[in-house]
Amino acid sequence: MLQVQDAVKRSLSTFAELFSDLKLEELRLEEVSLTPDESSWLVTVSYMNPDYEDQLENVPSTSGLQALMGTYRQLHRRLQKTIKIRADNGELVGIKAQWEN
Repeated sequence: MLQVQDAVKRSLSTFAELFSDLKLEELRLEEVSLTPDESSWLVTVSYMNPDYEDQLENVPSTSGLQALMGTYRQLHRRLQKTIKIRADNGELVGIKAQWEN
Protein backbone atom coordinates (compact mmCIF):
# COMPACT_ATOMS: atom_id res chain seq x y z
CA MET A 1 0.00 0.00 0.00
CA LEU A 2 1.14 3.52 -0.81
CA GLN A 3 2.26 5.37 2.34
CA VAL A 4 0.57 8.69 3.15
CA GLN A 5 3.68 10.74 2.30
CA ASP A 6 3.91 9.09 -1.12
CA ALA A 7 0.19 9.58 -1.72
CA VAL A 8 0.53 13.30 -0.97
CA LYS A 9 3.59 13.66 -3.23
CA ARG A 10 1.86 11.80 -6.06
CA SER A 11 -1.32 13.87 -5.62
CA LEU A 12 0.54 17.19 -5.65
CA SER A 13 2.63 16.31 -8.68
CA THR A 14 -0.45 15.08 -10.58
CA PHE A 15 -2.37 18.22 -9.60
CA ALA A 16 0.48 20.51 -10.70
CA GLU A 17 0.76 18.67 -14.02
CA LEU A 18 -2.97 18.73 -14.80
CA PHE A 19 -3.44 22.36 -13.74
CA SER A 20 -0.15 23.73 -15.07
CA ASP A 21 -1.99 26.62 -16.74
CA LEU A 22 -3.13 27.97 -13.34
CA LYS A 23 -1.06 30.46 -11.41
CA LEU A 24 -1.04 28.51 -8.14
CA GLU A 25 -0.40 30.72 -5.13
CA GLU A 26 -0.27 29.59 -1.55
CA LEU A 27 -0.84 25.92 -2.30
CA ARG A 28 -1.78 24.20 0.97
CA LEU A 29 -2.31 20.64 2.00
CA GLU A 30 -5.65 20.74 3.79
CA GLU A 31 -6.55 17.15 4.53
CA VAL A 32 -5.58 13.54 3.84
CA SER A 33 -7.67 10.47 4.54
CA LEU A 34 -7.94 6.86 3.48
CA THR A 35 -11.31 5.70 2.17
CA PRO A 36 -13.18 3.28 4.49
CA ASP A 37 -12.39 0.34 2.22
CA GLU A 38 -8.71 1.44 2.16
CA SER A 39 -8.66 1.40 -1.65
CA SER A 40 -7.86 5.09 -2.15
CA TRP A 41 -6.27 8.13 -0.57
CA LEU A 42 -8.24 11.40 -0.59
CA VAL A 43 -5.87 14.37 -0.62
CA THR A 44 -7.42 17.85 -0.38
CA VAL A 45 -5.39 20.88 -1.42
CA SER A 46 -6.33 24.55 -1.55
CA TYR A 47 -4.93 27.53 -3.42
CA MET A 48 -5.75 31.18 -3.98
CA ASN A 49 -8.44 31.74 -6.63
CA PRO A 50 -6.50 33.38 -9.48
CA ASP A 51 -9.67 35.12 -10.74
CA TYR A 52 -10.96 36.37 -7.38
CA GLU A 53 -10.05 40.05 -7.82
CA ASP A 54 -11.46 40.17 -11.37
CA GLN A 55 -14.65 38.43 -10.26
CA LEU A 56 -15.00 40.79 -7.30
CA GLU A 57 -14.91 43.84 -9.57
CA ASN A 58 -17.68 42.43 -11.78
CA VAL A 59 -20.19 41.54 -9.08
CA PRO A 60 -23.28 43.73 -9.37
CA SER A 61 -24.51 45.34 -6.20
CA THR A 62 -27.34 43.43 -4.58
CA SER A 63 -30.17 44.51 -2.37
CA GLY A 64 -30.54 43.11 1.13
CA LEU A 65 -33.50 41.01 -0.02
CA GLN A 66 -31.49 39.47 -2.87
CA ALA A 67 -28.67 38.69 -0.46
CA LEU A 68 -31.07 37.04 2.01
CA MET A 69 -32.60 34.97 -0.78
CA GLY A 70 -29.18 33.85 -1.92
CA THR A 71 -29.60 35.07 -5.49
CA TYR A 72 -26.20 36.73 -5.54
CA ARG A 73 -23.13 34.96 -6.88
CA GLN A 74 -20.85 33.68 -4.14
CA LEU A 75 -17.14 34.27 -4.67
CA HIS A 76 -14.39 32.16 -3.19
CA ARG A 77 -11.00 33.57 -2.19
CA ARG A 78 -9.53 30.06 -1.94
CA LEU A 79 -10.41 27.07 -4.06
CA GLN A 80 -10.09 23.46 -2.99
CA LYS A 81 -9.71 20.23 -4.90
CA THR A 82 -9.77 16.69 -3.54
CA ILE A 83 -7.52 14.31 -5.41
CA LYS A 84 -8.33 10.61 -5.21
CA ILE A 85 -5.33 8.30 -5.66
CA ARG A 86 -5.42 4.49 -5.63
CA ALA A 87 -3.71 3.23 -2.50
CA ASP A 88 -2.22 0.16 -4.16
CA ASN A 89 -0.44 1.77 -7.13
CA GLY A 90 -0.80 5.58 -6.87
CA GLU A 91 -2.88 5.99 -10.02
CA LEU A 92 -5.22 8.96 -10.26
CA VAL A 93 -8.87 8.00 -9.77
CA GLY A 94 -10.31 11.52 -9.96
CA ILE A 95 -10.29 15.13 -8.87
CA LYS A 96 -13.28 16.85 -7.30
CA ALA A 97 -13.79 20.56 -6.65
CA GLN A 98 -14.54 21.67 -3.09
CA TRP A 99 -15.33 25.18 -1.87
CA GLU A 100 -13.89 27.33 0.90
CA ASN A 101 -14.63 31.01 1.56
